[in-house]
Amino acid sequence: MWESDEKFSKVFRASPVALSLARLKDSVYLDVNDSFLKLCGLTRDEVIGESMIDIGLLMPRDHAELQHLLQSGSRVRDREVSVRTRNGALRTGLISAEFVEIDGELCSLISAVDITALKQVQEASLAEKTLTDAIFATMPGLLFLLDQQGNCIRWNRQAERLTGYSAREIANHNIFDLHVNKERILDMFRNVPQAGHAEFETELRMKDGTQIPFYCTAAYVFIDGERYLVEVGIDITERRRGEQERLGLSSRLISAQDEERSRIARELHDDVSQKLALVGIELEQLLQSESLTTVFRSKVLDMKTKTLELASTLHNLSREIHPSNLSRLGFRIALQGLSRDMKQRGLTVHLSCHDIPNSLPPDVSLCLFRVAQEALNNVLTHSGVKEAQLEAVGDPGAVRLVVLDNGNGFDPQAKEFQAGLGLLSMKERIRLVGGEFSLRRRPQGGMEVTARVPLHTARLPLTA
Repeated sequence: MWESDEKFSKVFRASPVALSLARLKDSVYLDVNDSFLKLCGLTRDEVIGESMIDIGLLMPRDHAELQHLLQSGSRVRDREVSVRTRNGALRTGLISAEFVEIDGELCSLISAVDITALKQVQEASLAEKTLTDAIFATMPGLLFLLDQQGNCIRWNRQAERLTGYSAREIANHNIFDLHVNKERILDMFRNVPQAGHAEFETELRMKDGTQIPFYCTAAYVFIDGERYLVEVGIDITERRRGEQERLGLSSRLISAQDEERSRIARELHDDVSQKLALVGIELEQLLQSESLTTVFRSKVLDMKTKTLELASTLHNLSREIHPSNLSRLGFRIALQGLSRDMKQRGLTVHLSCHDIPNSLPPDVSLCLFRVAQEALNNVLTHSGVKEAQLEAVGDPGAVRLVVLDNGNGFDPQAKEFQAGLGLLSMKERIRLVGGEFSLRRRPQGGMEVTARVPLHTARLPLTA
């Protein structure tokens, strides 16, 4: 036999590839190397002299196809088969076969490489790709995978449908160019590596030129050592429309409330207060009568005093309900009047006004006055202190209002905290004029209320 070829025998036995030599006519094994025995988990004595079908290493279908190819004189190249080892485990092998002649008899020299680990990696990669494809396919909004320059590597079908661009057009498009405010988006994306991710609202320009608002998130991912950017966007047109409708309704409700306050204040001042004044005059005239007894005169004098007190109370209530001097005398004077009213109620207000424009838009002055009024009422009611600071400062292009106290503070970020109607009203008023509102606990105790309203921005109009 071929063992006489010492060089071939050494190569055969030492090869890391599983090798087997079998007669072509009956598939009986003539020899195998150690790598073959290791792959199938058998000993040499269990293999030599046995046929392939008897040992059962290959699945019947694989064995039949292999025999058919060899019997027909075809060479086999890198054919994938399943190999059942001695313990019953299935391994995946890649086999090739050549014809050799041994002592005048045609034989097949079969090599096999165990690719089980490679197949597992491929299957895992395929499963991951399938999952990724499913995510891309089912994502309801835009989904882009970008290189660091913003060129689109991959996207979902929704991206084509929403933007109106074809797959070819998106592939040749820089996604950053879709953003209406490109420079702001680029600056934000530059900060993504430090922040980990970014969340923002933006306007995207579609193929037909329309601009649609989107809520987007972005994050960097590493694929094969390369850094890419994932951007996901959801169309928020309906949400924006709903917000505008809600703001419009809120604006009308607050306007109606302020108008009703104004009407009640006028009635208190023009009707009830005047009637009380007449009563006071009549009581004074009655006191001038010489026919009054001493006891009756004392009672009339007491009635006059109470009437004047009631008139004063109604006058103060009228000013609290509607600050008439806000429109007549201006924002600064109205704050001074508010400070005096609060002092009469037991709260000393240290007022500071700087750089306030001489003429503020009516909706801004009314909004800031109501915020100051509500914040000071909260200090008087809940803080447990008798002093507060009220500061109004003109910033470039805006007015900032701050109310400070050193009383019993609370944590507005606590889970159990529930905002009352007063706080919600302040936030809503500031939002309607395009401003910013914040409420925080001061480190030294007490609370800080801050409102900042720009003077040149689109706002929903409020009436007094």
